[in-house]
Amino acid sequence: MENSQNATTYMVDLDRVRSYIRHLMAENRVTTAKLAEKTAISKGTLDNFFDGSTKAPTFDKVCTIVIVLGGSIDEALGITKQDEKVESQQL
Repeated sequence: MENSQNATTYMVDLDRVRSYIRHLMAENRVTTAKLAEKTAISKGTLDNFFDGSTKAPTFDKVCTIVIVLGGSIDEALGITKQDEKVESQQL
Protein backbone atom coordinates (compact mmCIF):
# COMPACT_ATOMS: atom_id res chain seq x y z
CA MET A 1 0.00 0.00 0.00
CA GLU A 2 1.23 3.47 -0.85
CA ASN A 3 2.43 5.69 1.98
CA SER A 4 -0.27 8.29 2.66
CA GLN A 5 2.41 10.96 3.13
CA ASN A 6 3.29 10.61 -0.55
CA ALA A 7 -0.31 10.84 -1.77
CA THR A 8 -1.22 13.75 -3.98
CA THR A 9 -4.63 15.36 -3.75
CA TYR A 10 -6.20 17.11 -6.70
CA MET A 11 -9.11 19.47 -6.37
CA VAL A 12 -11.73 19.62 -9.09
CA ASP A 13 -12.95 23.06 -10.07
CA LEU A 14 -16.69 22.45 -10.31
CA ASP A 15 -17.29 25.89 -11.78
CA ARG A 16 -14.97 24.93 -14.64
CA VAL A 17 -16.81 21.64 -15.14
CA ARG A 18 -20.20 23.38 -15.12
CA SER A 19 -18.98 26.01 -17.56
CA TYR A 20 -17.52 23.38 -19.89
CA ILE A 21 -20.73 21.36 -19.88
CA ARG A 22 -22.82 24.49 -20.50
CA HIS A 23 -20.53 25.33 -23.41
CA LEU A 24 -21.03 21.83 -24.87
CA MET A 25 -24.78 22.11 -24.39
CA ALA A 26 -24.89 25.45 -26.21
CA GLU A 27 -22.63 24.16 -28.97
CA ASN A 28 -24.86 21.12 -29.46
CA ARG A 29 -28.11 23.04 -28.85
CA VAL A 30 -29.10 20.66 -26.06
CA THR A 31 -31.48 21.77 -23.32
CA THR A 32 -31.34 20.47 -19.76
CA ALA A 33 -34.49 18.45 -20.44
CA LYS A 34 -32.93 16.87 -23.54
CA LEU A 35 -29.68 16.18 -21.65
CA ALA A 36 -31.69 14.47 -18.91
CA GLU A 37 -33.35 12.31 -21.53
CA LYS A 38 -30.05 11.42 -23.24
CA THR A 39 -28.16 10.65 -20.01
CA ALA A 40 -30.93 9.10 -17.86
CA ILE A 41 -29.97 11.64 -15.17
CA SER A 42 -33.02 13.40 -13.80
CA LYS A 43 -33.62 16.98 -14.86
CA GLY A 44 -33.82 17.93 -11.18
CA THR A 45 -30.35 16.50 -10.55
CA LEU A 46 -28.99 18.39 -13.55
CA ASP A 47 -30.71 21.61 -12.47
CA ASN A 48 -29.23 21.25 -8.97
CA PHE A 49 -25.78 20.70 -10.46
CA PHE A 50 -26.02 23.74 -12.75
CA ASP A 51 -27.33 26.10 -10.08
CA GLY A 52 -24.72 24.93 -7.58
CA SER A 53 -27.15 23.60 -4.98
CA THR A 54 -25.59 20.14 -5.30
CA LYS A 55 -22.14 19.96 -3.79
CA ALA A 56 -20.82 17.68 -6.51
CA PRO A 57 -22.25 15.12 -8.89
CA THR A 58 -20.68 11.69 -8.95
CA PHE A 59 -17.75 11.28 -11.31
CA ASP A 60 -19.65 8.73 -13.40
CA LYS A 61 -22.44 11.27 -13.96
CA VAL A 62 -19.98 13.96 -15.03
CA CYS A 63 -18.35 11.48 -17.41
CA THR A 64 -21.72 10.44 -18.82
CA ILE A 65 -22.75 14.07 -19.43
CA VAL A 66 -19.46 15.03 -21.08
CA ILE A 67 -19.32 11.92 -23.27
CA VAL A 68 -22.96 12.25 -24.40
CA LEU A 69 -22.22 15.84 -25.41
CA GLY A 70 -19.10 14.78 -27.34
CA GLY A 71 -16.66 16.48 -24.99
CA SER A 72 -13.42 15.52 -23.33
CA ILE A 73 -13.13 14.49 -19.69
CA ASP A 74 -9.60 15.94 -19.64
CA GLU A 75 -10.88 19.29 -20.88
CA ALA A 76 -13.77 19.28 -18.43
CA LEU A 77 -11.37 18.77 -15.55
CA GLY A 78 -8.71 21.10 -16.92
CA ILE A 79 -6.12 18.37 -17.37
CA THR A 80 -3.34 19.01 -19.85
CA LYS A 81 -0.23 17.03 -20.61
CA GLN A 82 2.99 18.38 -19.17
CA ASP A 83 4.30 19.06 -22.72
CA GLU A 84 1.24 21.21 -23.46
CA LYS A 85 1.80 23.26 -20.30
CA VAL A 86 5.42 23.90 -21.24
CA GLU A 87 4.47 24.92 -24.81
CA SER A 88 1.75 27.30 -23.61
CA GLN A 89 4.15 28.94 -21.14
CA GLN A 90 6.69 29.52 -23.93
CA LEU A 91 4.18 31.39 -26.11
